[in-house]
Amino acid sequence: MDVVLPDHISALAEEVLWPAADDVDRGVLPVSKQLDRLASQGLYGAALPLQAGGLGLSEHGFRRTVEVLAGADLTAAFVWIQHQGAAKRVLRSSNEALRDRWLGDLASGRVRAGVAVGGVRPPTPTLVARRDGSAWVLDGTIPWVTGWGLIDVVLIAARVIDDAGTGSAEQDVVWLLADAPQPVGDTTTQIDLDVPTMTASRFQLVALDHTRSASVQLDGHRVPGDRLVARQGPEEWAAADSAGLRTNGSLSLGLAERCRLLLEGEEPALSSAIEQSRHALDTAEVEDLPAARATAGLVAWTAAGRLLVARGGRSVALQDSAQRLAREAMVLQVFGTRPPITRALLEQSAAALDATVSITG
Repeated sequence: MDVVLPDHISALAEEVLWPAADDVDRGVLPVSKQLDRLASQGLYGAALPLQAGGLGLSEHGFRRTVEVLAGADLTAAFVWIQHQGAAKRVLRSSNEALRDRWLGDLASGRVRAGVAVGGVRPPTPTLVARRDGSAWVLDGTIPWVTGWGLIDVVLIAARVIDDAGTGSAEQDVVWLLADAPQPVGDTTTQIDLDVPTMTASRFQLVALDHTRSASVQLDGHRVPGDRLVARQGPEEWAAADSAGLRTNGSLSLGLAERCRLLLEGEEPALSSAIEQSRHALDTAEVEDLPAARATAGLVAWTAAGRLLVARGGRSVALQDSAQRLAREAMVLQVFGTRPPITRALLEQSAAALDATVSITG
């Protein structure tokens, strides 16, 4: 489907984000400056309807926006896309008071959100929640949270256990909108949050390092009961988690499209691969999404490699955008994956190797 985005989105991507992306990657320009620009253009409400204070984009329009921003500055887009997931869950919450309190600020970017979902995935949950009066108490590890120092709240998913402290991966999932403490200290390995019940161990990433991503340990961390966004049974949660695989595929497509633009010539094969991958993602049933996501990742990986080769030796100089895009493609190969996506990636890459061997043989 051909989607025409509002002019200000394309202009922001090409005139503001892309020219500064290498500086953001190196830390010369704080990513917070670019996130402020996204907020000033209403893009923190990109996933929300007009009546909620958002841009009112169609689903296809939102996905194309993800592509355009990812192809312009993946560091900024990576932080920004977490917010979109949180905003959409608050929009769908049955907690009317919570919606009234937070949705407008989330739509405008006055409040910026991250997402912490990895602690509830099978086979064994690493983050659990129990009721204590009206509050929820969290214990365990969140494997990945992006945006410390760049977000105000974080939407945390945790498995519910009973008062005796027992539970299993088959139990309900609660979504809680918790405060994200602002760092008071920072090293290459640690983010000091000055909250005794929360410890953040920072990742050093080959790309997107300035997204300030970390694993987080929670020890008796309390979240007020009025911050409950949703409670889902195991089947409802699993279905929603699988359906949510589509959006992250747009990050890969955006990076692949940027590589195509930087390559000289028409690149018909790459253009076709991007279009076919987009169509596969848009039309896939839930059970087919892992393979479609894997394909999008491989298209981005291949596009970045093609750009490196086309540019030759200069492409590996740190001031060249090609090496940054290649490092970003590496991260997208493993970001947001599940075992079915990993299996599909390995199968597809093995098939490509087999095809190469058969040609050369």
